[in-house]
Amino acid sequence: DFDRALLAAKAVCTSPDATRSYRLQGCQRAGLLAQWHRRDDELARRMFELGCEGDGAEDSKLDASFRETSCAHALRLHKE
Repeated sequence: DFDRALLAAKAVCTSPDATRSYRLQGCQRAGLLAQWHRRDDELARRMFELGCEGDGAEDSKLDASFRETSCAHALRLHKE
C-alpha cells in the first residue's frame, strides 16, 4: 500500500534518530511516492528539500547520490 509506504518514509525522513544514510534514503523515497502516487508536488518538494539539507561533507558516495538526486528534484519542483 503506497500510503503506508509514504507514511513510513516520511517518518524516517523526519526522524532525528535515523542515521544520515537511512534518513536521506527515506526523504528521497517519500518525495518519489508523494510525486508519483499521490500527485502531490508540494509534499514531494518538501521531502526532497529535507533530503537536500545539510552540508554533505561527511556523506558516503551513496549518501551523496541520494542527496544530489533529492536536491535536483527539489529544484525542479520549485521551478514548476
